[in-house]
Amino acid sequence: MANSTIHSNFTGANLHVPGYAQDTDPGAVGTGKYWIDTSGGSGNWVLKVRNVTNDGWEIIASSGGSWKLIESQTVSVDTTTVSFSTNVSGYNSYQLIGSIINNTGSNCGYHLYLNNDTTDTNYYRQLLVADGTGVSAGTQNDSRFSWAGSTAAQNFVTFRAMLSRTPTDNHWYMMARNACVDANGPYLKVDLRNINYYVSAASLTQIDITASIANGIGANSEITLLGLVTS
Repeated sequence: MANSTIHSNFTGANLHVPGYAQDTDPGAVGTGKYWIDTSGGSGNWVLKVRNVTNDGWEIIASSGGSWKLIESQTVSVDTTTVSFSTNVSGYNSYQLIGSIINNTGSNCGYHLYLNNDTTDTNYYRQLLVADGTGVSAGTQNDSRFSWAGSTAAQNFVTFRAMLSRTPTDNHWYMMARNACVDANGPYLKVDLRNINYYVSAASLTQIDITASIANGIGANSEITLLGLVTS
């Protein structure tokens, strides 16, 4: 295999980029790509997705709200945690969109931690995986919402996750969908996970994505955090 075709060597537009943040139309970039349209100025950004025919954009928001970019991070060197702690509070719903490379050489899980609470027993996970023709399910008392494999053919994952607060008990729930290569590649697993943070928290001040192995979030990984504006 040529060195340039190994996934861990990809950069820029070749790296499963989740989207664009700019004031001009990115054009025909491919169905399902995201565009944070900043042409409306600060406070009026709009999240859009490329339509199925790749000839236009659809707004991902109802008439009563829109997604606002909080922060987008691109990892420059392998790291263990990507943390969002600036301008995080003030939202009842969030969206995380990302692409992570695992350069550790071992299978690596990725955990969601809220308000710097890294106690896994404060989180609960339900898992549903479709792998080829097989389907499996499971539960665990932890916050692992995603994972990436160990080999060059499996060492990446793309994900989109929704995080919302319940108004009655201030618990937070996350719904994550992951696309990752299975052990037989190049087939894609469908990996769905629900996370419940059952410590009451009226607001969030910090959202962390932490690898289960040191430096499990590789260079050129990208994670974007959005907050839902309802008024």
